[in-house]
Amino acid sequence: MMRHSKNTSVLSLIVILGFQSLLTGCEPQNPDIAGPSTGNMSSIDQELVRGSYDEPTSLDPQIGMGNEIYIHRDLLEGLVSVDADGELAPAVAERWETADGLTYTFTLRRDARWSNGDPVTAHDFVFSWQRLVDPATASPYGWYLGAAGIAHAAAINRGEVQPESLGVAALDDHTLQVTLSEPTGYFVDMLTHTSTFPLPARTVRKHGNGWARPGKHVGNGPFQLAEWVVNERIVLESNPYYWDRESVKLQKVTFLPIRDAAAELKRYLAGELDITYQIPESQISRLREEFPDHLHLEPFLGTRFIWFNTRHQPLNDPRVRKALAYAIDRKTITQQVMGTGEVPSFTLTPPGYLGNSDFEAGWGQWTQVEREERARELYEQAGYSADNPLHIEMIGNGRISIALAAMWKRVLGVEATLGAAQEFKVYLKNLDEGNFQVATGTWWGDYIEPSTMLNLMLTGAGTNSSGYANRTFDALMNASKHEQDEKKRMALYQQAEEILAEDMPIAPLFQFTSARLAKPYVAGYRAHPLNHLSSKSLWIQGSKEQYPD
Repeated sequence: MMRHSKNTSVLSLIVILGFQSLLTGCEPQNPDIAGPSTGNMSSIDQELVRGSYDEPTSLDPQIGMGNEIYIHRDLLEGLVSVDADGELAPAVAERWETADGLTYTFTLRRDARWSNGDPVTAHDFVFSWQRLVDPATASPYGWYLGAAGIAHAAAINRGEVQPESLGVAALDDHTLQVTLSEPTGYFVDMLTHTSTFPLPARTVRKHGNGWARPGKHVGNGPFQLAEWVVNERIVLESNPYYWDRESVKLQKVTFLPIRDAAAELKRYLAGELDITYQIPESQISRLREEFPDHLHLEPFLGTRFIWFNTRHQPLNDPRVRKALAYAIDRKTITQQVMGTGEVPSFTLTPPGYLGNSDFEAGWGQWTQVEREERARELYEQAGYSADNPLHIEMIGNGRISIALAAMWKRVLGVEATLGAAQEFKVYLKNLDEGNFQVATGTWWGDYIEPSTMLNLMLTGAGTNSSGYANRTFDALMNASKHEQDEKKRMALYQQAEEILAEDMPIAPLFQFTSARLAKPYVAGYRAHPLNHLSSKSLWIQGSKEQYPD
């Protein structure tokens, strides 16, 4: 779901420029809707300050794909959600049902409201999903509803038929019917993805792609946009029209874009932040000792890997890609470069999610010495040597890239250079347009099932920055959608991983671990299998002054 160079695909960017402290003057309120409730507000100062790594690419969840996903989940809410135990939970939809696995009926809450007081209706979902698949939207997730099996979604996204033919209909204001062209056993799970969240149809029609900017944004989540000072802060306030507002204890949430981990740590220790987005890897040992009750290290469904641009020489040669992948010492990367409990990975999907915690693609079962020997053989077969070294340029995470360059130099003699540091938006744009040779990448699962990882590499997927295409891989992924037997479906996923291991369009490095600092007074913090940390679940316990920095 998410990719970044911390650290995710990409995209038409809505660049927000020139805004200083602007307040959200929401759309006119519906006069037929009763006034808002103040909710369950405590006398304690319920204000939280969080790190967000970088300036958002967009607050439109069909456009933005960076670290603003946390902000998307605070501002908007979909049909369903995933709780901390990894179970589906009702959200805008009170319930759903299907008799044949092809037609799903969702019953929406009658008290679901937009932040301007208007009701959230099934018509908003129809509008939003048609917009998502419409090629004119240029969403990096335009393919997603097709992967979910919704009728005509893939053809619409290819420009073959009109968006109105999408297999989704509003039977009435509170009943949404979705028709699949083929059974997809994990269809409802896929609806936890932010791109499927509803957009306020009336507001988007009025403002177009500018609807998500300050002064125009309307959401249906637990919080609403109050202020956006570019490159400084985004401020959210509790949404008084939110259907579950009694459960929302925070009154205000401020996100600070701080890309430099050392700078973020400094501000956290100075008392300017309550929760960090990241932690400098070099400081983990110190923080374990000095701030054990602040430190949170939790694995989740996500993988850090290396993108290889398969479109152009020299990375269009699988021998070169495999030589580079085999030469990487993942234990050194996880233990010495990262140091936050990451697990070395040789598959895009963390093995524990593939139906067998012991599963590894073939090369993952070799020793590091064996991998390096095979890397040298492939390197020579591709025509490279000490007298004719491979020259490549990398973009992305600096610490990881430096380590990779050293490994490739030592094992193969590769001359790898690091490209200039890039703003996150520029980095995403270069990935989307294929303006790179090698890049560090990340993918975080959107739902708890291997397809959330493997669909990344489908031919033509907007998330597939490598340009990789393999019909056999695509066929396996298509077959997995129809397979109702979980054991058989996992076997198909393992075959798909073996194909990726043979073609190596990416080189997996390790399974992600979420590494954050949170002040002891932040209550409600729980590890989440998808690394969701919703502000809705958090609150301030007692006075902040009780916990000196």
